[in-house]
Amino acid sequence: MTNQNEPEVAPESYCRISDALDILYSWGVPRGGQTKKAKRNAVKNIREELRELSEAIDNDDVAEQLDAIADIIFVSLDYAYRNNLPIEEGMTMVNLSNSTKTLWGDHLNNCQDSIKALEAKGYEGLTTTLVTYTGGETSGSIMDKDLKVRKPLHFVEPMIRELLEGGSDEGK
Repeated sequence: MTNQNEPEVAPESYCRISDALDILYSWGVPRGGQTKKAKRNAVKNIREELRELSEAIDNDDVAEQLDAIADIIFVSLDYAYRNNLPIEEGMTMVNLSNSTKTLWGDHLNNCQDSIKALEAKGYEGLTTTLVTYTGGETSGSIMDKDLKVRKPLHFVEPMIRELLEGGSDEGK
């Protein structure tokens, strides 16, 4: 039996960033002019969700882990929305930047230079992971002992400052 208070969600209706922003807009959430106290409250809310995530991990509760992660994302989107930050464009830039951590072709074949540079910075237990696609193409990344993907020499930082200097998305 379905709870009458639960919204109906079609299986194909995955939430996109714009969907979450639409909800904030529909609530009449004010944009701009956020005080430092309001900004700090957002950080407090994110810390609370991180605490819930940590507890869910300790309790091996996968459902609560997913709930906490989704809440962290939503609270972060709420912060961006309230502060007129162009989050969709920012996410695009960070995603493009993160894609430069992927090793392809010559970068994959010559990744030892990147590994040596990372070791010189103090990273330990570096390994190259490989993925082979159906067509035979191979990509990879450099991971440290904690399985964090590290930045190879050809990594390109996201151009967030340039995005912000160009203005932010003020309207809906």
